[in-house]
Amino acid sequence: MMVRLTVVYTILMVLGSPICVRAQQAGVQTPGIFTPYLATGSAMPRSAQDRSADSFSVRDFPALNATVACKGQDDYPAFAAALAQLASTGGGTLRVPAATCLVSQPIVIPGGPVGYGLIKIVGAGPSSVISPTASMAEVINVPSGQVDISDLSLVNVSAFAGAGIAQTKPANNLPTRYSNLRLVGFTKGIEIATGDNFDISSSFFLNNGTAVSLENQCLNGRVRSNYMLGGNGVDLPVAPTQQCEGVAIEHNDILPGANGSFGIRVLSGLQIDLTDNIIDQVTTGPGVILDATNHAVADITIKGGWIGAQGGATAVTNGLQITGSVQYVTVKAVTFVGWLGYDVSVTGSNGFSLGESRLTSTASIGNLLLSGAAANVVTGNTFKHATNSITETGTTTTYATMNVLASTPNRSTTSRYVFNNGDTLGDIDTGHTTSGNSKAMISGGNGTVVYQASGTVNDIFAVLQSKGLGGVLLAPNGTTKLSVNTNFTAIGNAIADQSAQVVTSGATASVAAGAGRVLLKGTSTTFQLTMTAGPTDGQQMLLECDTSVSSLTVLAATGQSMVGTASACSATQGHLWHYRLADTSWHMAY
Repeated sequence: MMVRLTVVYTILMVLGSPICVRAQQAGVQTPGIFTPYLATGSAMPRSAQDRSADSFSVRDFPALNATVACKGQDDYPAFAAALAQLASTGGGTLRVPAATCLVSQPIVIPGGPVGYGLIKIVGAGPSSVISPTASMAEVINVPSGQVDISDLSLVNVSAFAGAGIAQTKPANNLPTRYSNLRLVGFTKGIEIATGDNFDISSSFFLNNGTAVSLENQCLNGRVRSNYMLGGNGVDLPVAPTQQCEGVAIEHNDILPGANGSFGIRVLSGLQIDLTDNIIDQVTTGPGVILDATNHAVADITIKGGWIGAQGGATAVTNGLQITGSVQYVTVKAVTFVGWLGYDVSVTGSNGFSLGESRLTSTASIGNLLLSGAAANVVTGNTFKHATNSITETGTTTTYATMNVLASTPNRSTTSRYVFNNGDTLGDIDTGHTTSGNSKAMISGGNGTVVYQASGTVNDIFAVLQSKGLGGVLLAPNGTTKLSVNTNFTAIGNAIADQSAQVVTSGATASVAAGAGRVLLKGTSTTFQLTMTAGPTDGQQMLLECDTSVSSLTVLAATGQSMVGTASACSATQGHLWHYRLADTSWHMAY
């Protein structure tokens, strides 16, 4: 006997994947879509029908007067109905098909009835397009948290909308996520009007006025791994009530081109981190702007990456431009290229730090400008400008060290430059021209200063030189005075012979020409000494006594005068004078 079998398959689409959920043999009943079953690892049985309700498609809610959604008619009612259904059930996923959806009103994402349920809007990739058909502030409005929007294209074909996505939720710690999006032709691609805990990532912004605008109470957010082509990159304008705080802007490619006037701009903000961003092809404005003219800007870190002007740019602009009372900016390991103003321009700030960066613009006004800027630290950088590596103007204080300079800095008198390669006027300069030779130039210092020349050849020498009227004083008020070894023969050009003029008898003597030291040895207890008649500017005369002279008179030669004199001399008390040609006087040091 032949048995006839009839098999009917019911196919259910669950999350885009076909699943066979019912097989029926004639005369035999098997479990169907309403039968609960356990998912792997789950303890809660659910039917296939229940599982399919986890995700909605716009096609489940066709537009009014249309049979299929997203076919060139107004799809706003379908979006509104689907989102209302998700909100009423506490959240879920709304899927947008690979088609062009047209909306006549902003799509507003509602919150759930109890607290906030997670609502996701997920497209099929760039082919899932939403475009406005009438004037509106934004295409999608996010007034509450727990929202995730991904894998969509928002295209402002006729410039109907101001923003692609506008977030207006309160700062309540509930997250929002915007990822893998494509936003084209908006005044603002994504606008964080208010709200915290946002994440904008892996999206493509094309020809928007500003790709991302972070405006008010934008706290603890991230803008990362995006590509922004044409127009301004990331903007933090003056906040109406509270500035952005704790925002990380990192790993973005920002190419403003001719349509943009900056890469990143911060007009208000606290603790903003700019890390490993590539800012390039800037033609009409600065790469990065930090401006505290109208609102507080403080604690900004710029680390890694590239800030470059477009090769054909003609505008005289700066790579990094800091103005107003910006507080505490740290720039580290950044390369600046191709600017016609300054690579870095700092005006009126406090606590600016530049380290391990390359300032390479050579056709610019200069590499670094510090104007009226206090407490700057410039360490370990490379400056390429042949005539203007560093310029300081106004009341500026800088500590600069271990930099490689293509030209000597134009520095403030209150700044200190030490151990900089290429600086001919440094406070401390060490180096050598031939192996084994050493040189050192020292200025200032508190406490003990040890000056020591070392090398492998015998012609090493040290020069102490004064450009002032007082010459060089070696420990004039010290206890030990000056100690020299037996090979010491000369001090500069002011003293031709260091050997002492020794007076062993008598009650009077005149200092011999060129002598710098007079020793009274075995003379009378009453003695008169007359200075040399032809001293040179800065010449010193040291008087020492082996025996006690209780009545001492020191006279100037004709045409000279004494400023300070001595009345006695002993083995423990000598005297030193130096000669100033400007007033033809011997000035007593001690």
